[in-house]
Amino acid sequence: MSPITFAKQLQKHPVILGEGALIERLRRDSPFELDDQVVNSAFIYDPDKREAMAAIYHQYLAIGQNHNLPILLSTPTWRASPERIELAGLADRDLNGDNYRFMDELRKEQWNNGVRLDILPFPANITPCHVNLASTSPAPFIM
Repeated sequence: MSPITFAKQLQKHPVILGEGALIERLRRDSPFELDDQVVNSAFIYDPDKREAMAAIYHQYLAIGQNHNLPILLSTPTWRASPERIELAGLADRDLNGDNYRFMDELRKEQWNNGVRLDILPFPANITPCHVNLASTSPAPFIM
């Protein structure tokens, strides 16, 4: 799959789905507590929490796939700045990178059919960027 800008994607698909309220769904519909520092970012390190988060993402992905629409997902790292990662006791982990890899696994599991999925790696201290998962090199997110 070759890289495509967000503007071109909008020309092709007048609707691009985005995830909705992942954190609220975890807060209300799961037995798991969100971390005060990194919210749900560390869920990927606990199998049950990881599965709860993956189940919600799979629901979002299925909606896009069923309607042949691209979807834009964010890594669950919006509060995962270096300071917060350290305060959460996770300084020895690649929390942002591990969350990106988690999202890429979801893409490979469900969207291996050429349908477009973009992931926004979005830690608190990094500018959002578009990542074309057909390659390993990120390109600027263009809107």
